[in-house]
Amino acid sequence: MQKRRLLSLTTLALASLTLLHCSSVSSLFVSDADEERLGAQFDAQLRADPKKYPLYNTSTANGAAVRAYVQGVFDKVASQVPADEKPAYSFKSVQIIADPATVNAFAVPGGYVYVYTGILLNVQNEAELAAVLGHELTHVVHHHYRTQLAEQYGMQVLADMLGGDSSQVSQIAQSLLSLKFSRDDESDADQNGTVLVGRAGYNPMGIATFFQRMPSVGIDVLSDHPDSPTRVAAVTSQVNSTAWLKDLVTNGKTEQVDPGLAAIQARLR
Repeated sequence: MQKRRLLSLTTLALASLTLLHCSSVSSLFVSDADEERLGAQFDAQLRADPKKYPLYNTSTANGAAVRAYVQGVFDKVASQVPADEKPAYSFKSVQIIADPATVNAFAVPGGYVYVYTGILLNVQNEAELAAVLGHELTHVVHHHYRTQLAEQYGMQVLADMLGGDSSQVSQIAQSLLSLKFSRDDESDADQNGTVLVGRAGYNPMGIATFFQRMPSVGIDVLSDHPDSPTRVAAVTSQVNSTAWLKDLVTNGKTEQVDPGLAAIQARLR
């Protein structure tokens, strides 16, 4: 059992009143080691529920090719995270969930990343997939989960639970996907994800073009995210007002046909 964290009531009161929404304060209560423990517990729970989370079979030739493709895109984006933002743990291998009806991806503390086949079937080029992955990994490296956990449980209760036994850690892990990121968190994930994909050499408009299509194809993305037109406008403004990002769009590739992605999508169908 980890050593229980003890904080004075005065410190707690001041922190709660002045800095509750700051990740720097929640970091006093949730460490990288805590995140890794939570992520491992969450991953175990996910694997124990194959009906809800049917993992894609990567032991076949098709499965191995799909996983290698997605992992390669993720690695390109993750390699652009600045050294001072990288957590103490490494990101784990991307897991693919075999659910073509769910257009989603998510990452949780501890470096665990999950991509639904529904996303892979609906992106039109690698830049869009990279943008989705950049968005999700930003939630982890910018520690958005820490702030939301502190708000849900209260800082002292959270500290006590993380210092408690495995059943308490399991309870927190079960709540990770029920957390609702703030609009600021979601906007930060879009903006930072755009920078990461640009640094990786992709068209930085990926998240914008992906969400421009959402209404027309009838896909309902997670309701806690900002609405699609707002996200498209924000990313477009960011790219147009940032010279090096705009240059990537003007002089770089604007992927219309992506043979590599098309081959992966054919394997999934």
